[in-house]
Amino acid sequence: MSKHRPRALRRDLESLVDDLLPAAEATVFAWVVVEYPGMHPNMLPETIRNDVELDDTQIEHALDSLVDRGLFESLGDVPDDGRWFVEPVKDDSFVDRTHTWIEAHGTTEHVDRFTSLEARLKSALDEMRQNDRVEIVDQTASTNGHGSFEEDLDWENYARASEICVSSFSLETMPDFFEPRLISALENGVDVRILLLHPNLGVELERKRADETIRDGIATIESLQDRCANANGTLSYRLVSDRGHAYFYGLLVRSELPEECTYRVFVRDIDRERGVTAKLVRGEEQTTMYLLLRQYFEAAWENGHEPGPIGFAKRNWLYGLTIVPVFGLYLWLSGAIDDLSFALIQAVAIPIAAELVKDGLFALGNR
Repeated sequence: MSKHRPRALRRDLESLVDDLLPAAEATVFAWVVVEYPGMHPNMLPETIRNDVELDDTQIEHALDSLVDRGLFESLGDVPDDGRWFVEPVKDDSFVDRTHTWIEAHGTTEHVDRFTSLEARLKSALDEMRQNDRVEIVDQTASTNGHGSFEEDLDWENYARASEICVSSFSLETMPDFFEPRLISALENGVDVRILLLHPNLGVELERKRADETIRDGIATIESLQDRCANANGTLSYRLVSDRGHAYFYGLLVRSELPEECTYRVFVRDIDRERGVTAKLVRGEEQTTMYLLLRQYFEAAWENGHEPGPIGFAKRNWLYGLTIVPVFGLYLWLSGAIDDLSFALIQAVAIPIAAELVKDGLFALGNR
C-alpha cells in the first residue's frame, strides 16, 4: 500500500512504545498512527476490533489513556453545525510532540530508536494519512443518509467510475433506489460486486431473521443478474463466512481518477448501545481510510464463497472425504482395520462429511 512499508513501520513503532506503555495502549497507538490516522478517537470503524484483537472496552480505555498522556489530541464532540470531525494525528506537530513525550518518559535508547523512525513516520503520514476532513452522516436523518447514498450510487456523478463495491449484512435495509441505481450503473459499463454474510455466519452472529434476510438478499442479486445479463457491466456476489471478514459494512466506488474514489463505512459510536448503528463516515479520494477499506473488501472477496455448485466445488475440493465413512466401514467389515482404527476414522470423517453435504445442499439451492 505504501513504499514505506507501513506494516513494518507499525511493528517497529509498537515495539518501541511497548516498553513505555501498557500492551493494549501500545497496540492501539501503533495501529491508529499508521493505519487509522484519519479517524476520530471516539468514532472508530468495526475493522479496528479485528485488527488489534481487543474488545470495545479495551480500545476505549486505551484511547482515553493515550489522550490523557498527551499522545493523542482530545478532539471533543462533533460540531452540531458541520457534521465533520478531525483526525487524532493529522497536525504536523504530531511526530515532534511524540518525540518530546518519549524524551520525557523513556531512556536515551528509546529516543535514539524513535529518531531512527522519524523520517519514515513523517513520510508515511504525509503519503497515507487523510489530508481533508471527512463527513459523519447521521443515519437517523434519512435525508442525510439516503440522500448522500443515492448520490454516491449514481454513476453519472463520476467521470471515470469503474466499479461499485457493496458490503452488507443483507440487502434488507437498502432503500428503493438501490436496485435502479445499480441497474443504471451496470447498463453503462460499471461493474458491481456485492458481499453478503453467509447465512451460517449470520446465525452465528445472532442476528434476528439472519437466514431469511440473507437468502432474500441472494434472491434479489440473482434476479438482478438475470435482468442485467446483457449489460455492459458485470454483477457478481460472494458470501462471507469468516468472522474476521465481517467488520466492514458500507460502499466503495472505484474510479480511474483518484479524486473520485468514494467510501462509506458504518462506525461504532461508543455513546450508543451496542448493535445500534446511527452514523457512518463518508469520504472521497484515495485516502488512508479508502485504501484500508479497499484492502478489507478485497481480502473478504478473495476468501468469500462463490455462489452455486461451481463455487462449492472450488471451495470443497476435499469433497471426496464424504466417502471416507463408507470406505472405513468397508475396511472394518472386511477385517482390514481393527475396531479402534474404525472408531477413529468415523469420529473424524463423519462431522466433516456432514458439513460438506450441508454446504453442498446450500449451493444447489442457490443455482
